[in-house]
Amino acid sequence: MTSYPTRVLTESWRGDPTDLIQRHSNLDSVDQSWQTSTSHTAAAASGMVQTSIRVPAHGKPTEDFMPPAQQTPGDTGAVVDVVLSQKGGVGKSTITVNLAAVIGENTRPNGPDEDAPVIAAGIDPQGSMEKWADKVEEDALPFDYVSTRGDNDMIPALKRDPLVRRIIVDCPGFMDIDPTAERSKDPLGHGAAADALRAVLEVADRAIVPINPEWLAFDPTEYTIERILRPRRIPFLVVVNRWDPRDGREDLEKVEAWIDEHGYPRTPQPIRKYKIHTNAAEKGLVVTRYAESGTALRAREDFYKLAIALDGLEVRS
Repeated sequence: MTSYPTRVLTESWRGDPTDLIQRHSNLDSVDQSWQTSTSHTAAAASGMVQTSIRVPAHGKPTEDFMPPAQQTPGDTGAVVDVVLSQKGGVGKSTITVNLAAVIGENTRPNGPDEDAPVIAAGIDPQGSMEKWADKVEEDALPFDYVSTRGDNDMIPALKRDPLVRRIIVDCPGFMDIDPTAERSKDPLGHGAAADALRAVLEVADRAIVPINPEWLAFDPTEYTIERILRPRRIPFLVVVNRWDPRDGREDLEKVEAWIDEHGYPRTPQPIRKYKIHTNAAEKGLVVTRYAESGTALRAREDFYKLAIALDGLEVRS
């Protein structure tokens, strides 16, 4: 698959790297990488952060390149990010909850008595995200959460709410796929889950596509992108999830090479697999409230980096 020519912009920043989430909200980036020259303390980072951002170069796009939309956040209401994959078990709920947590921690309400402007929404019939959020103490939850429970008008209504700025949606695996659908037809099939997905995709501005570092995840990821996202012109970012550093880099490099060969934009850093994530839902914790430790700091770092990378991706026009 032909890739689109790119150029790299580099910026240095001293202070808390979470400030970059706001600074990068309008960049035309499809890929990012950065490194810190000093270690982070538990409370905040104080080193110099160098951020390199890969953006489309001037030129004619190839037929396989999906150019970013020109819309900026806020033009048509809250920005809706969907966490989507045909494959189940890739960590969509974990990404939804923890991404909402790091963004919510850095997004102030519109007024002192207003609700949080960041919402985590679940359309998954299993209700994994809702069950998790229900267990978190209210004062430790930096976002609001909702479960649509078949109300397909809920997300569009929240998008129009002037007090809501970000909505991150936990989507189910595709349960109603029509394997006989032609390439030009919508393959989501029929049923409540399919209708819920269509309703959310109709208002989605961007998509996060998680992929685990395993060969069996390749086909579902390609299907999600080529059959669901690209026909709807939804900008997307692939993130390698649940990579265990103890396993070495071979599987990580294989999945990253596969993503790059297909010309899919991806985060430069994976989300690492930690036991602390596995037990978080049961304990009613989000990544910003893990007990302080080196592992907790690295876990938070992964989601801050995902938030920065995502905000470098323009929303759908």
